[in-house]
Amino acid sequence: MSTSCELADCIWSDQMPFCTLLKQAEIPLDRKWPLIILYLRGMKENSMLLEVQKREMQNLLLDTLQKKDFSTDSLENIEQNIHSIIILPYADKIREIAQEASELAKDMHCMLGKRHEDISSIAAKIDVDMASGADPREMLIDLRGALKDVMLQMAEDAETLLTLSQQDGLTGLANRRSFDAFLQEAVEAWKDKQVPVSLIMMDIDYFKQVNDNFGHQAGDQVLQTLAGQIKTSVQPLVNEGSNILAARYGGEEFAIILCGEAASRAGVLAEVLRKVASKIVVTPSDDERGGEIDKLSLSVSFGVASLWEGWKGTSPSDLVAFADKALYRAKSNGRNCTVQHTPESKTRYTVVTF
Repeated sequence: MSTSCELADCIWSDQMPFCTLLKQAEIPLDRKWPLIILYLRGMKENSMLLEVQKREMQNLLLDTLQKKDFSTDSLENIEQNIHSIIILPYADKIREIAQEASELAKDMHCMLGKRHEDISSIAAKIDVDMASGADPREMLIDLRGALKDVMLQMAEDAETLLTLSQQDGLTGLANRRSFDAFLQEAVEAWKDKQVPVSLIMMDIDYFKQVNDNFGHQAGDQVLQTLAGQIKTSVQPLVNEGSNILAARYGGEEFAIILCGEAASRAGVLAEVLRKVASKIVVTPSDDERGGEIDKLSLSVSFGVASLWEGWKGTSPSDLVAFADKALYRAKSNGRNCTVQHTPESKTRYTVVTF
């Protein structure tokens, strides 16, 4: 049974009233600080957050308790940090989706414009033929041929738009929409036929510093370069007939889904790709200086998870959660390493080495 603390206006635990805990930590017993502390503490149980976000929230809580600075400025700083941890990542994803939709709309408008020109040309030719007294039967044959060509072009346009709607515009990898659909099908195949599925999640280390120090164009170059290496690394498996999807998951995070026999090679593939990525050197251009700026070296952290016989999950998000936790372990382990979820081991997560 929970203990009600009227002073702090909250419910805390059956061990000790919240106000007593606040007093021990020397936290002011007004409405602002108890609530912000309670909020930060509760974020570790929030299933909507990534593991790295949960950890950042817990670190913010610990830092606040250690500093014992409960001023107005400190409170404002915490609110700004919460915004950066929770809101900004999703705002960036929304901007990416909006940009992707805008570019797709432009492509569609361009294609429709071309087809409108084609039809206008057909109509103009008919007018000329009629004015010159051309044979109606020949005109009909020409019209059918011209319309057939336009219909074929429209079919090709539809295929092109479908492809564009499934690709990330910057990197050329599959986009998040394609990732979600592919993983859903993979999980269903595992449920129905026990087709193995593995997921590799990867995140560029200290990517925010690249954007902050060198600009977003440099950041784009880094993303495109890594995406190229991902394509190259998975191509041999694709050539073997493996069912694989490489995608940009969002921001600086990428993912690879491996189905069938290839699923057993996820850990090795991740480690190979990590070593390849560590050798990447990007030299961003500096248009303002008219030259080049410092070269950038990359490191990438990897998390790997697979569906296993005792898996009790019901949705793709459960597999993503395990891969994401493995990725967080890799980050906590010093970055630039691969951690695999190993449910059969005592630690449940193992650093991949070979």
